[in-house]
Amino acid sequence: MVNQKIRSYFGFAVRSGAIVYGADTILRSTKRPHLVAISEDINETAAKRLTKYCENKSIKLLVFLKGEIADLVHRENCKCAGILDKNLASAIITQRNELPN
Repeated sequence: MVNQKIRSYFGFAVRSGAIVYGADTILRSTKRPHLVAISEDINETAAKRLTKYCENKSIKLLVFLKGEIADLVHRENCKCAGILDKNLASAIITQRNELPN
């Protein structure tokens, strides 16, 4: 479930270039993301690699419903994205934690 503020924060990240797309790009990026967002329908191998990476680097990992990430970043078939801006990542995490379960 995604609220309007989370949509806005992802939009800011896209427009400012503070986002990386795809598991391989996230894992190879010279800048470490402050947040990794993955879709629930991501490839199992990629999910394991990203989960391990986030655990090792103490990066917050959020799981979104099928198709939500692609919708948030306006890229077809995008299953994961890394937010490079610390403030945007923090704002997304805060908003996500406030959502009712």
